[in-house]
Parts: sequence; C-alpha cells; structure tokens
Amino acid sequence: ALAGRATRLLHDAGELDTRAVAGAMSRALSPGEEPSRGASWIEGFIGTSGLVLVHDPDLLRILDDWMDAVHPDAFTTVLPLLRRAFSVLPAGERRRLGERLGTPKGDSPLNVPFIDLERAEPALATIARILGGAA
Repeated sequence: ALAGRATRLLHDAGELDTRAVAGAMSRALSPGEEPSRGASWIEGFIGTSGLVLVHDPDLLRILDDWMDAVHPDAFTTVLPLLRRAFSVLPAGERRRLGERLGTPKGDSPLNVPFIDLERAEPALATIARILGGAA
C-alpha cells in the first residue's frame, strides 16, 4: 500500500510521468505478483477516493490498458484484487467511474471510435460487478 501511495503522490507532484506510473502499476499488478500485494498497491494508489481516476484520464488509461493486456487465463486471478481495491470506494464514486468507462466520449480516456455493444456486454457486466453495481 505504501508503494502505491508513494507512486500516486509522486505523480501528483509531477515527479513521475504517466509512463513511469504505468511501469510501476504493471509491476505491482503482474500475474507473478501475489494478488494481495497487488490489491494493497492499488488501494494505496487510489486511496479512499476513486475521483483520481475519474478526473485524470491518463491514470484511467493506464488502468484500462493494463486490464486490456491481462491474459484471459489470468483475469480470474486479477478480478478479486480489483474487487477488493474498488470495494472501499463510496458507491457514488464507483458509479461515476463505471459511467466514465462505460460511455466513452470525445474527452474520454478511452479513445474508441466504435463499440460493438453486443460484444462488449460481458465485459461491461464484469466491470459493473467489480464496481459493485448490478450485473
């Protein structure tokens, strides 16, 4: 948790750029890392406020890119640590984060020109479960 918090503070102070934060996050959340350590890192990084991800498109992109890169076989291992990290956030923040991820717009960190909702439905249901919403 301390390493995640330190990374967040250094990024907020402008001492770490997005690439360095992405590297730190990737190392902390690598499949070879203990899931409880990864969950602690994310908890430290996010703290008790998910607004950092809602308001900072670069950080949201890092997390989204990492989730996109997780191999399907490893996703079932990663899911519990994400659930634990996001479960401490207030429901309103989880909802706003889900909306931010679920409805890409021109200013969204998810620069996707077209989304096939039928293909995306399973992923959106998983994100809703992670963020504590109804599936």
